[in-house]
Amino acid sequence: MLDLDHFKKINDTHGHQAGDYVLQTVGCVIQRHLRDVDLVARYGGEEFAVLLPNTPPEGACRVAEKIRKAVEGLRLKLDNTTLSITVSLGVASSGDCSTALSADGLIQEADSQLYLSKAEGRNTWHYRGQPASSLSASVQRHFLSRALARALSR
Repeated sequence: MLDLDHFKKINDTHGHQAGDYVLQTVGCVIQRHLRDVDLVARYGGEEFAVLLPNTPPEGACRVAEKIRKAVEGLRLKLDNTTLSITVSLGVASSGDCSTALSADGLIQEADSQLYLSKAEGRNTWHYRGQPASSLSASVQRHFLSRALARALSR
């Protein structure tokens, strides 16, 4: 799940048409970082849900970081103003649970992680209660160790 940070301010300052333009642009940015089998959908006002089938948790975290960085790098011209936009994300995966989460459970977990990101300053992502800053290195090590194990088993 991801939510545009301070989106209400964009609508209040620049109008709803500008807000719609921002949502469309962010939707396109998200889509560019997904595979053909992945799905992005608007999930409420300024919130999006991203489904990544058959993606391990470390892959979902990598996608979250790519999307976060890409949106952070956007510079949108509205009226005579250049806007910078950020998003907060929550990552959840049924791939690392001993029992699979229901669809509702997965959404609830992703939403819970999203709110942690909002509460801890925005423009970040959380997974299993941990912020991106503490997970990025460990996620990368985990991914590399899994790739090494697969290579050795061949």
